[in-house]
Amino acid sequence: MALVVASEAHDVELPVEISQPVEISQPIIPPRRDEELSLLQNQKQQQQQQQQRGSRRPRKKSSERNKRHGARNQHRHKFFIKWLLKTFNIKEDQSSSQEQQQQHILDVAGGRGEVSARLTMCHRQQVIMVDPRPADIVDCYERIVLPRIPNKWQARLEEKRSINPDFIKDTIKSRFQQLVTTFDEYKFNNNVKLRNAIEDSSLIIGLHADGATEAIVDAALKYNKPFVVVPCCVFPSFFPSRTILVESKTVPVRTHEQFCLFLLRKDPRFVMEELPFDGRNIAIWWDGK
Repeated sequence: MALVVASEAHDVELPVEISQPVEISQPIIPPRRDEELSLLQNQKQQQQQQQQRGSRRPRKKSSERNKRHGARNQHRHKFFIKWLLKTFNIKEDQSSSQEQQQQHILDVAGGRGEVSARLTMCHRQQVIMVDPRPADIVDCYERIVLPRIPNKWQARLEEKRSINPDFIKDTIKSRFQQLVTTFDEYKFNNNVKLRNAIEDSSLIIGLHADGATEAIVDAALKYNKPFVVVPCCVFPSFFPSRTILVESKTVPVRTHEQFCLFLLRKDPRFVMEELPFDGRNIAIWWDGK
C-alpha cells in the first residue's frame, strides 16, 4: 500500500493569506487483485501477532488506554484536511461571486462538525454538512478548533471579535449550512435539497461516515463527483448483501480491510491510500476524472 504523507498546509484562523496552488500528487495505482489478497493476509497476520503479544502482557486500565488513544487522534481532523487540500488542489475562496459561492464541499455524516468548522473558518470554504443530528458549528469551533490554532491567529481573531463580537457566528453563517437528514440512495433520489447539494458540490467527503460511507461512493459515481471516504465501522448485520472475493471464494464483508477493498473494487479509477494519522486511516478516493 502506498503511503503518501501530506506536506504541512495552512491550518490557521481568519484572516489568512491566499495560499499558493498546490500541485496534485501523482495518482496511486490501485493494487492488483493478488496484491489485495496479500494485503489482507499480511493484515490478518499482524492482527494475530498483536493479539498474541497482547495476551502475554498485563492489560492497561481502560482510562490509560483511552488517554493514549485520544492523544494520538486529537489532530486527526487537522491532518485529514491538510491532505484534502493538497490532494484535491483546493484553494482558499477569496471570491464573492455567486457562481463560486454555489460550489461547496459536501461533508457527509459530519457529526459534531469539526471538519466543517475547520474548512469554513480556517480555509474559507463553502460547506454543506449532512447529518441527521443538528450540529452547533460555532460552539464546535470555539471549544475544539480555536484553542488548537497558532496563537498569532487567535490574536488576530480576537481583534476581529473586538470590533464584531459575533464575527465567528456571522462568518460561519455565510459559509456553512446543514441538511438534517440521513444520506442514502433513497434520500438523494427523493430529497430535492439533498440532490441539489450533491449536484452543486465540488467534492464529497466522509471521514468515518459509518453507515453512509458506501452511499457516498455510490453518489459520487452516479453524479460524477470527486470524493474521499475514510471507512471506520463496517456494520455487517445492516449490510448483509456486501460480498468480496477472497482466494476465489465469495465471502461476506465483515472486517475493515474487507470493506476498504469492497469499496476500492467498485471502480478501477479509485485509489486507496494511507493517511498521516493514527486509527482508521485508509482512504478511498477519486478525483472525478
